[in-house]
Amino acid sequence: MKQLNLTNYLDKFKLEPKDKITSERQEIIKQFLDTLNADRKGYKPLTAGFVSSKMPKILFPTNHDLYLFLTKCRNSKCFGSCWWSCLKTTKLSTP
Repeated sequence: MKQLNLTNYLDKFKLEPKDKITSERQEIIKQFLDTLNADRKGYKPLTAGFVSSKMPKILFPTNHDLYLFLTKCRNSKCFGSCWWSCLKTTKLSTP
């Protein structure tokens, strides 16, 4: 008779973590998050809540605006520097 290994038996019931992305806007923010965290070697990774709070719908009302900002950051020399500096100047210039 074959002996059951308890860990193999329990592995059958483990669930894969589901991706919490439910909209196009969240997909774009995830791209920002992945790129920013790739540059943060030796630092604590940023969370999706932090990144999305820095890019509110007031500054980027549509997904198209958010995607244009992602393209602008990707085309710059340093993604993180462009992201931070654009957000700082945009927040200062909004009424």
